[in-house]
Amino acid sequence: MAGIVSVAGCTKNTRRVLTRLTYVALALVTVVLCLIMLPKPAVAASYPVTINPSTFPDPVFRQYVQDNFSSGSTTLAQERAEKVLTIWVDSKGISTLKGIEFFPNLKTLNCGNNKLTSLDLSINTALTYLHCSDNKLTSLNVSKNAVLTELICDSNNLVSLDLSKNTALTFLFCANNNLAFLDVNKNIALGQLVCSNNNLASLDVSKSTALGLLSCDNNNLASLDLSKNTALVFLWCDNNNLTSLDLSKNTALTRLTCNGNSLIDLDVSKNPSLRADGFVSTYQTRTIPLIPDPASPGSYMSKDTYTFAAGHSITL
Repeated sequence: MAGIVSVAGCTKNTRRVLTRLTYVALALVTVVLCLIMLPKPAVAASYPVTINPSTFPDPVFRQYVQDNFSSGSTTLAQERAEKVLTIWVDSKGISTLKGIEFFPNLKTLNCGNNKLTSLDLSINTALTYLHCSDNKLTSLNVSKNAVLTELICDSNNLVSLDLSKNTALTFLFCANNNLAFLDVNKNIALGQLVCSNNNLASLDVSKSTALGLLSCDNNNLASLDLSKNTALVFLWCDNNNLTSLDLSKNTALTRLTCNGNSLIDLDVSKNPSLRADGFVSTYQTRTIPLIPDPASPGSYMSKDTYTFAAGHSITL
């Protein structure tokens, strides 16, 4: 029939062109399908925001926002939302912080001791301080919080913690979780690290040369290299599987507990402050007498409560 050309009747060149067009079409379809299946990026909020169960599902958090940021009304204005720098909602029984994304310039968030099972802070890129301890978090994504300097996420159910994007981090308190691995190689500004009561089999702090306090007790550490941590003042590494501990480079060390290991002997000849009668440190608020006993390695000083330079008060 005129006007109809079969593939069989085409020339070789025509068939090649048709084949190439088919491949191109299939490739385009594949690209489109992949784009459709990609996770949707976080979208900036549109204002004004109506404060209701859809935007702020948790009634306690919703009331907090209404009382503090909208003068009691049910509308959150953009100008007001963008001025919010601090949200302090600890110990309020909150189960979700959905709605936190409406505060893009938030710098300080304390949501500790609540009932949170998840926490999305991908919009809160200005965050520098996060306290989310004593919740029910099994994961915590802080990859978008690049300027975060202080992270307190202890006493959750975290099995992993990616800190590779948090290069400004100076204080990390992630004790009492289920971490089997902790990578702090990118956190070179880290000054205080508390990772006790986890399942860590190894810990590399060689890049954290500013480290002044390290509490890694009650883990499964078989070794601990502190040769690069010359600024170390406080060290708690008790109840691990250590068979040796070299403190020769840690001449600033003033407080140590290392009992509950398999240490045969411990050389503290390079640590003169450990043998003083007492000490006062910028990391604490009072003088505490030392109880050194070089003849009984691993039996040095009891734990106590300190107020750290960053303003945190924790009991170790």
